[in-house]
Amino acid sequence: LHRLLHVRFGDGWTSGGKIKARWVGSVFVGDVITAHATVEKISREDGRKRVALAVWCVNQSGTKVAVGEA
Repeated sequence: LHRLLHVRFGDGWTSGGKIKARWVGSVFVGDVITAHATVEKISREDGRKRVALAVWCVNQSGTKVAVGEA
Protein backbone atom coordinates (compact mmCIF):
# COMPACT_ATOMS: atom_id res chain seq x y z
CA LEU A 1 0.00 0.00 0.00
CA HIS A 2 2.80 2.40 0.83
CA ARG A 3 4.37 1.95 -2.61
CA LEU A 4 1.05 2.58 -4.39
CA LEU A 5 0.45 5.74 -2.38
CA HIS A 6 4.02 6.99 -2.74
CA VAL A 7 4.00 6.49 -6.51
CA ARG A 8 0.70 8.37 -6.84
CA PHE A 9 1.14 11.13 -4.23
CA GLY A 10 4.94 11.37 -3.86
CA ASP A 11 6.34 13.58 -1.11
CA GLY A 12 2.84 14.66 -0.11
CA TRP A 13 2.23 11.07 0.98
CA THR A 14 5.55 10.55 2.75
CA SER A 15 5.45 13.89 4.58
CA GLY A 16 1.76 14.10 5.49
CA GLY A 17 -0.04 10.89 4.63
CA LYS A 18 -1.77 8.63 7.13
CA ILE A 19 -2.96 5.07 6.80
CA LYS A 20 -5.04 2.72 8.91
CA ALA A 21 -5.25 -0.84 7.59
CA ARG A 22 -5.77 -4.34 8.88
CA TRP A 23 -5.25 -7.87 7.64
CA VAL A 24 -8.47 -9.73 6.83
CA GLY A 25 -6.94 -12.81 5.21
CA SER A 26 -3.82 -14.91 5.21
CA VAL A 27 -0.80 -14.24 3.01
CA PHE A 28 1.54 -17.10 2.18
CA VAL A 29 5.04 -17.35 0.69
CA GLY A 30 4.70 -17.12 -3.08
CA ASP A 31 1.44 -15.17 -3.03
CA VAL A 32 1.16 -12.22 -5.41
CA ILE A 33 -0.36 -9.27 -3.57
CA THR A 34 -1.78 -6.27 -5.46
CA ALA A 35 -2.68 -2.95 -3.79
CA HIS A 36 -5.73 -0.92 -4.79
CA ALA A 37 -7.28 2.42 -3.82
CA THR A 38 -10.37 4.47 -4.64
CA VAL A 39 -10.96 8.12 -3.89
CA GLU A 40 -13.66 8.61 -1.26
CA LYS A 41 -13.37 12.37 -0.68
CA ILE A 42 -11.28 15.38 -1.69
CA SER A 43 -11.06 18.37 0.65
CA ARG A 44 -8.85 21.35 1.48
CA GLU A 45 -6.67 21.40 4.58
CA ASP A 46 -4.27 24.28 5.33
CA GLY A 47 -4.44 25.38 1.70
CA ARG A 48 -3.51 21.92 0.42
CA LYS A 49 -5.59 19.18 -1.12
CA ARG A 50 -6.39 16.23 1.19
CA VAL A 51 -7.54 13.02 -0.50
CA ALA A 52 -9.33 10.34 1.53
CA LEU A 53 -9.01 6.85 0.08
CA ALA A 54 -10.38 3.38 0.62
CA VAL A 55 -7.41 0.99 0.27
CA TRP A 56 -7.17 -2.77 0.02
CA CYS A 57 -4.92 -5.60 -1.14
CA VAL A 58 -5.90 -8.77 -2.95
CA ASN A 59 -4.02 -12.00 -3.58
CA GLN A 60 -3.62 -13.74 -6.94
CA SER A 61 -7.09 -15.28 -6.56
CA GLY A 62 -8.73 -11.88 -6.09
CA THR A 63 -9.38 -12.50 -2.37
CA LYS A 64 -9.04 -9.42 -0.16
CA VAL A 65 -6.27 -9.87 2.37
CA ALA A 66 -6.05 -6.30 3.73
CA VAL A 67 -8.46 -3.36 3.97
CA GLY A 68 -8.22 0.16 5.29
CA GLU A 69 -8.25 3.90 4.68
CA ALA A 70 -5.58 6.41 3.81
